[in-house]
Amino acid sequence: MYLICLLENSNVYIDFSARIDELGRQPYSTREFFTKHQDRIIFGTDMPANIESSVEMYRTYYRFLETFDESFYSPDYDGTFERSRWPICGIGLPKEVLRKVYYENILRIIPSLKDEINLGLKISI
Repeated sequence: MYLICLLENSNVYIDFSARIDELGRQPYSTREFFTKHQDRIIFGTDMPANIESSVEMYRTYYRFLETFDESFYSPDYDGTFERSRWPICGIGLPKEVLRKVYYENILRIIPSLKDEINLGLKISI
């Protein structure tokens, strides 16, 4: 469904919040999808932002997006994994894809964010 929306509508962007459990089970095709559609994917999360859970969440997203780590588990924020659980693998995206996913794509959608977050500072990815 996501693919059809992306292919048929040039103004559609997607995020992958709360989907790394599914995406991380198939790292090769996920990496290919992210690379192919790198201009249309934005980073997002729907997990609650508190210091304690946020650190673990961002570490997991880092491992998923930026490494080729194998067989690790994403955090169980709400207890849904008490029933079943599977490990995920990192997809090791290239730096140019990471920049787009993390911030460049959202700045194309909402250009005023650049002023709000003062990207005049050097961001190194």
